[in-house]
This record gives sequence, structure tokens and C-alpha cells, in this order.
Amino acid sequence: VLNRNAMNRRIEDLSAAGSLIEGGLGVVFVDLNGLKNANDSKGHNEGDEMLKNVAEKIMSVYPADAIYRAGGDEFLIIMTGTDRDDFYSDFEKLKALSRVPGQPAFAIGAHYDDDRKDIVKIMNIADQNMYMDKTDYYEANPHMDRRTR
Repeated sequence: VLNRNAMNRRIEDLSAAGSLIEGGLGVVFVDLNGLKNANDSKGHNEGDEMLKNVAEKIMSVYPADAIYRAGGDEFLIIMTGTDRDDFYSDFEKLKALSRVPGQPAFAIGAHYDDDRKDIVKIMNIADQNMYMDKTDYYEANPHMDRRTR
């Protein structure tokens, strides 16, 4: 998993390349659910293990794509040169891993564009979709919601 600096450089490069990108451009945002709760109740080692677990799941679905740790509990995957069907097929695979009982849960959002390839717009839409998924998770699991405490 690459760091935030590498992610920012890649976004700058993709912004400059724009329509020169062959194939489509897709972005997936992943954000752990319950990390604050785990850190507060079980310690930061537990939180670190959750992050590693989720990173491994992401790498199992996207072994050849650029995966970045965008922030404390957030990951970003950038897929270039892919088609819409492959992009959403991989997204559905990761989505299935996002709510495995007994495993760390994570919110996931995606967006794909094969025309304009505006990385910033694609990222914004994927991020909004991820936050909708996170809201759905916490509505279904209010005991896990420690975001505002």
C-alpha cells in the first residue's frame, strides 16, 4: 500500500493527463467502520490489526492496481485502463468482503468514468458514495457509532 504523498503525485499526474488516459478511470474509497471504537476499547494494536486486515482484502481484489492509504483509516484505489464491467466486478468483490461477520467492516464507494476522466470529480463522487455506505452501516449498527463521541 502506497502512502499519501504517492497518492497526491498520482492524482496530479492523472489530472494533467486527462483525456490522454487510455481506457476508463475508476476510483474506490474504503473507510474502516469502528476503528475508533476498537482503538478506544481494545487498544491501538487492535486498530492496527484491523487496518492490516482491510489492506490485505483490498490487495487480494486489486493486486495490480494502485492502492494508497489516504488517511488514518481510509484507503483509495485508482484503476486506469480498465473497462466499466471489470471495474464494477472488482468493486462488487470488495463490497462482499466489507461485511464479513467476525471481520473488520468497512465502508466502500466507487465511481468510474470512461469519457471525461476528471480524477477530482471521480474522487468526489466515489467519496460521497463511500459516506452513504458508512451512514447505512452506522444506522444498522448504532452501537458501533463513536464518530461523534
